[in-house]
Amino acid sequence: MSGTEQEVAEAYREYSNAFIQACHTKDVTLLRPYSHVPAMMVAGGRTHVVLTEAESDARWARVFSSWPKDYQTSTLNAVDVTMISATSAFVSADISRFSENGKEYERVWCSYIFVKTGENWRLSATMPHDPGRAPHTVRT
Repeated sequence: MSGTEQEVAEAYREYSNAFIQACHTKDVTLLRPYSHVPAMMVAGGRTHVVLTEAESDARWARVFSSWPKDYQTSTLNAVDVTMISATSAFVSADISRFSENGKEYERVWCSYIFVKTGENWRLSATMPHDPGRAPHTVRT
């Protein structure tokens, strides 16, 4: 992995740690330093556009309210980075989520677009994969 790819991977890991903390504290503002506005989420056959920080906060609050009450933590099994340009990157993450008793209750894959704004890489698009569906590439 090049230096830039490592930088993007580290930005994702920092976002992931903030995500876990925000989930536990219900303080969605912890995600602001990692979230680009505008942003979008592509899920369930729809594209959801977020135009303001307030909309972003509300989106994260909805996400966290839907999680199991006994959610404890997440572990990154892998983070893959593909540079699109000097200022944008495609990131895929393999994530295991655990309950308070330490049992893995969910393994998820999610892909993202990160953009470089000034000195920081920020999350611009989120695309959760269908349950149990790891990313794969088909070259034709």
